[in-house]
Amino acid sequence: MLSAGESDRGPSAGSDSRLRETVERMPQQTKAGRLFTVDAPSLKQGHSVPTPGAWATETSYVKSERASISAYSLPKGERRWRIPLAGDVCTATQDVTATGLTAVVFRNRVTKYRFDDRDCDRLLVFDIDSGKELWQTTLPKSTRDYSAPRVTIAKGVVAVAWSGGSAAYRITGGKALWSEEPARCSATGLRGGRNLIGTGSGCRPGRSTREVWQVDTRTGRPVWTYKVPRKYVFATVLSTDPVTVGVMAGDADDDHEDTYVTHVLSLDEHGALRATIPLDDRYLLNFWDARRHNYAVSGDTLYLPTLMERYSRHGDVSYDAGAVVALDLKTGKVRTRFAAEAHQEIVPLRMSGDRLLALQAGDGSGSTTVVKVLAIDPVTGRRTLMLEAEAADADVRSLMDVDDSYEFPVVFEHGRLFFGRAGITGPKRGLKPIGKPREPGTPGDRYIAVAFGTG
Repeated sequence: MLSAGESDRGPSAGSDSRLRETVERMPQQTKAGRLFTVDAPSLKQGHSVPTPGAWATETSYVKSERASISAYSLPKGERRWRIPLAGDVCTATQDVTATGLTAVVFRNRVTKYRFDDRDCDRLLVFDIDSGKELWQTTLPKSTRDYSAPRVTIAKGVVAVAWSGGSAAYRITGGKALWSEEPARCSATGLRGGRNLIGTGSGCRPGRSTREVWQVDTRTGRPVWTYKVPRKYVFATVLSTDPVTVGVMAGDADDDHEDTYVTHVLSLDEHGALRATIPLDDRYLLNFWDARRHNYAVSGDTLYLPTLMERYSRHGDVSYDAGAVVALDLKTGKVRTRFAAEAHQEIVPLRMSGDRLLALQAGDGSGSTTVVKVLAIDPVTGRRTLMLEAEAADADVRSLMDVDDSYEFPVVFEHGRLFFGRAGITGPKRGLKPIGKPREPGTPGDRYIAVAFGTG
């Protein structure tokens, strides 16, 4: 990604302390074709592999794969470089420094099933432009947990958090800066960007409280701390500048596997509460999938997709993202609403300068899926078509699910659109009801990613 006025290639003083933020140019041509697909590795029946992390530059698409990270040239899709790993990537950050550095956490060995994250103890920092591996290190043994660590980048520091602990390193050179031991109350989640914000539990005599705090990247100590009201059972950071937190009200003992963010808390630069924004069931922001990035934050505005009921001719009801709503983070009020075209879905992608990039998708003529990338002026509401693509291949269409962008991470960079999988599975065996023949199984994933562009 690029900051306005910066070069995509040349590092500058302090570049590792800044993140790339691409401002897209107006396209000369918007009708895009399929550039290439990346084949999924062949897996045995019942096996699955996590493949989080996808990045793009002007010349390459970079994707985590089976025990490796590979770059594919644009527009042809030929493999440019490959970084072999001891095991599969467990988690990755989408943050990239101005000099092209990013980070992943991977396993120390190849395993059969992706849900076993006890071996996720290796941290790697590499250059997405060249494929050069800068450094890697073994995280503290306490990271061998059933949940994969989270990794992020802020102010030239790469930080990792897991249940009960966290650690940070200088992104250039890998010097260890600080760590929190599991015995202490520390961050269970970290979110980077222009600031480093932690979420987790703070220790108090006789009880534990939920807290959000800004982390001093040099020392790991809190700059300020905000105590989350006890009526909220979980918290996740949506943005670090301005600090925006999604929380969920309810009983901590309930099963929250399919629970949506119930409120958004807007904090100022000192950690004081500015506004509490209630979200009803019209908003499409699942707490566990807040990492899907189907939202965007810019200045004092939060962009969220909203649900819309759709009825089939048989009377069946489904819920799609029918519009994007802009919420004022100072007051909690709705500023404006951007509706999708008829029978289409629309979700935010990211900001491009002062404009919102949104992805719109729906069925085309025949058995096809049509996607559009729109640049929306938040002030005037004017929409500019940046790219339009259509796919008929069923295996490609299965990647293009707008509502599931956590499972199918979407990247739009330099006028090209990429869909990828955050995890792949092998063939599934059919069920065998008692006294009946076994039902036909299903094939495994065919593609791990697809690229669209005009060239």
